[in-house]
Amino acid sequence: LKLAFCCCICLISCLERCLKWLTDYAFVYVAVYGTPFITSGTKVLELLASSGVGAIAQQTLVTPVLSLAALLGAGCGGALGYTAHEITGISRYHHSVGILVGASVGYFLTLLGRAPVDAGSKTLFVCYAESPRELASKSPKLHAKLREGAPLTPKDTSGMVQP
Repeated sequence: LKLAFCCCICLISCLERCLKWLTDYAFVYVAVYGTPFITSGTKVLELLASSGVGAIAQQTLVTPVLSLAALLGAGCGGALGYTAHEITGISRYHHSVGILVGASVGYFLTLLGRAPVDAGSKTLFVCYAESPRELASKSPKLHAKLREGAPLTPKDTSGMVQP
């Protein structure tokens, strides 16, 4: 019975993470195109149907890098906390207090800086996947850089990306 409950909790947790992921992209559609949330959710599902590999690749590449940045921020904060403890010479507290406070502050400050980067990468993906030709006309260099990776839509015989 415990095993069955653990499996149910695991499935519900996976469903929750998938819905949060889809909601993040739906909010990008709301912000960029001004569509209602339900319409945006439908567009996200259509986008995943046409170029789901790109969305998964974007999320798989960006999230670990941002998580590593948060851990690096915690490490730098912990080092600064230790240094501050050593410089001030307050000996009634153990070194671990300065390290813990510094690591916590560093981690949370990095999380604050990480959110706009994550939102920007999602927005860039949605805009590129929705209309790559418009990006090519407005920013040819960025379009060429994005196209160097894996194209989001299949190519036709002329080598141009189809809309």
